[in-house]
Amino acid sequence: MPIDLCCADPAADVPETVSDLTRAFVRRLNDAGWSARASDDACAFALFDTGSAPVTGPAPLTPDTAMKILEAAGLVAEAADETAVRFCFQPAVKQSAEATWASEVAGVVVDLLSAAQTAYDWLTPVKRAAKARVPFAALDVAAARVRVLEARIGAAAPAADGAILVRGPGAALALDRVAAQPIALLPAGGTANASMHDADGRKIDDVVVACLSREAETACFAILSGEGNFARTRLWIDAVLSGAALLAAGDALAEVGGALEVLTDDVSAAGDAALAKRSGPTPAPDLTKPFFIGQAALAKNASTEALPEYRREAPAEELRRTVLYETHKSLGAKMVPFAGWEMPVQYPTGIFAEHRATRTAAALFDVTHMSVFDIQGPAAAAFLDAALAGRVADLPVGRAAYNYLLNEHGVALDDTYVYHVAPERYLLVVNAANTGPDWDWLVAVNERRWRIDPNAPGKRIPATAELRDLRFAGDDALLDLAFQGPRSREVLMRVADSDDDRRRLEKLPRNGVESFGLAGARVFISRTGYTGEIIAFEIFVHPDKAVALWNTLLDAGRGLGVLPAGLGARDAARMEAGLPLFGHELEGELGGTLAENGYPWVTKLSCPWFVGRAGYLARIGDEPPRKIVRLAGQGAKSARPGHRILGDDGRAAGVISSFAYLDEQKNFVALAFVDRAFDDTPGRTVHAARIKDDPKPGDRLDDRIVPLTVLRRFPDKAEREEWRKRYAG
Repeated sequence: MPIDLCCADPAADVPETVSDLTRAFVRRLNDAGWSARASDDACAFALFDTGSAPVTGPAPLTPDTAMKILEAAGLVAEAADETAVRFCFQPAVKQSAEATWASEVAGVVVDLLSAAQTAYDWLTPVKRAAKARVPFAALDVAAARVRVLEARIGAAAPAADGAILVRGPGAALALDRVAAQPIALLPAGGTANASMHDADGRKIDDVVVACLSREAETACFAILSGEGNFARTRLWIDAVLSGAALLAAGDALAEVGGALEVLTDDVSAAGDAALAKRSGPTPAPDLTKPFFIGQAALAKNASTEALPEYRREAPAEELRRTVLYETHKSLGAKMVPFAGWEMPVQYPTGIFAEHRATRTAAALFDVTHMSVFDIQGPAAAAFLDAALAGRVADLPVGRAAYNYLLNEHGVALDDTYVYHVAPERYLLVVNAANTGPDWDWLVAVNERRWRIDPNAPGKRIPATAELRDLRFAGDDALLDLAFQGPRSREVLMRVADSDDDRRRLEKLPRNGVESFGLAGARVFISRTGYTGEIIAFEIFVHPDKAVALWNTLLDAGRGLGVLPAGLGARDAARMEAGLPLFGHELEGELGGTLAENGYPWVTKLSCPWFVGRAGYLARIGDEPPRKIVRLAGQGAKSARPGHRILGDDGRAAGVISSFAYLDEQKNFVALAFVDRAFDDTPGRTVHAARIKDDPKPGDRLDDRIVPLTVLRRFPDKAEREEWRKRYAG
């Protein structure tokens, strides 16, 4: 049992013995140079300022991270506020604890938390969370000291043996990152011998892993430790899965992930097959796995067959036409080359009318030039978790998420959207211009043909998924239509096939995805899009049904102001909403990253490994050197891509990356990269210079200056409501 130092009754009278323990605890922390104090004259409990702990890393120790680490060692305390942890000795006094005992508890706190390494992880564009982990060696020593202290106050000895049960969504992938051998695809009823190592490659134990269930929400694995190692192995698994232990040297961000429960049961819970293997041989660590704890350290003294570096020769491609090409022509669309396709840039109504329809009614966009990849099979989640920078294993069925595809050096190949449409089945939508490189790269990674980690060229995906480009999938083919705007849901419900479809459409949440019957076609519909609209949908339909569905939606929405819309309106809408475009705000000549674009949380840097993680971390550092700002202006004299943003001193502080007019009055919006220190307070007036080189001292720029107003990075509710009023008028 852990030592409980939580305050059961803060208002209770404080015996002198409690005061003695509190004073001894505080004195020991103060002697170490830490900020600690008694709560009041009666010394009811001790308060420790976690920010005073001398940790290694950019982030301070917080009450939450400190309590997590202490609990892993067997000390349970509680947060007093956002800066301090509270320790109460009332429960200990009842078990005859003395002042020297409290001083020794404080010594454990000091030694353990001094070993903490910290980092920041992004939660939102402006909010970061402090992370802290400790090396297992420090935790192991602290836990042993705590067990001695427990015994001195009469606590029961911990269990000597048992089956360690790990259960919950993501259990298989989490344990695969803990074990040095592949177990992610262990079937229900299957068993495997495996070894576990700490971040420095030191062996924790040889264990048997048994899969008791692979059901998505109730997956459960049993772990049998080696003889005499139960307590240490249980400590290790608790510390890793809770996030208290360091997974890789110098990497305080990494955690195995998953909302998992760890329990102890009788060894028989693991099953006869596992018990029979308990004394069996353990295979050598598989250094070709994408990641396991201790891998980097073990690989220093071993070698694996290196895979070749990826090379691709882009084939010459003719301009292609979507299945809606003739429909666009019949509607009078102006067709232009775009990303290898002939696409409508606008219809006779014009870009501004189409943009207004997006904001006030709904607009229907042909995005069938974009590709939809299908990833299926038992290895699908593990494959995508390795190939993409955002966590996929945690994405529930029926949900979609923005994601990022990097190469092995941390440079983006594309920004993508992933849709979890069924158990062991995902759709991945990629940009049309990047379809060829994206597909070739994903297939090469899946087939283990090319290098995926420049620092460990022998790594490869442990099991392959089933990949298909759904443009060429026969009866299973799917293409994407985008239906965006405040009345889009109303129109979809008009043409839904059943009351059940209408009910589910009405309740579909943002980033939700489900199968529906729509105008006689079976489709997937997601509440996603690229216009910044809250009510917005993408429809994945068979190519043979696309034209009929397009016409049906336009007919059903004609009286509501629904219009077909081209690339021009889509680009204006995405800029007005502050959304990045690959090749402009992402990569391209300016080399932009998602972190600079206000999406730092999309790349789950707490994931211990994905393709390109190390390179991407090196690019963005603790905080990216640049950021994107959204700017508004008015007039024929505008700021176009490549034009410079000026700082208060008249020097170049940034560069415009995208620009679009929004209406006939020549109101426009622009996105720009600026230095991290640039003042982007909303409402502030800044200036752009209509030049494409940094200004030199003495340059006369008066006739080239364009005043701009800084907007919020992304529109808030008030701005969206203002859109409705402005465009409706």
